[in-house]
Amino acid sequence: MIEEELDIQAAVMLKQLAAQERRKKNLINERTKLLEAHYADAVPLDLLKSEQQRIADEIQKADELIEASGVRHEKVLANLQRAIAQAERWHLGYRIAGPDVRRELNQSVFTQILVSHDRPTNSEFAEPFKPCLATK
Repeated sequence: MIEEELDIQAAVMLKQLAAQERRKKNLINERTKLLEAHYADAVPLDLLKSEQQRIADEIQKADELIEASGVRHEKVLANLQRAIAQAERWHLGYRIAGPDVRRELNQSVFTQILVSHDRPTNSEFAEPFKPCLATK
């Protein structure tokens, strides 16, 4: 489920990335046309400076969004891989944990654990573990 959601988010991110790259290209073209208009004496120097600054600011914003989109996706994938690796070894941490940490772990994973004669007989998983761990 997580991988499917990541694929959906990656597709959205790619669309946004393409939009920002188009936006940046258009801004660069706009900057070139503005400079050409200035050389043709159609745009005064003060207007040229303010428009060039506006365009530079917009290009910087586009660059930041382009960079952030790639970094965000890489971070999500890295965190997912780290979480999966931790989940595969969580029992080792549980074994060496003290009673307070074990209690917190149990409360975060289960909504209830039924015990009979010091043995668990049934349990109910808490969200978000319920759909991932339930065997029924």
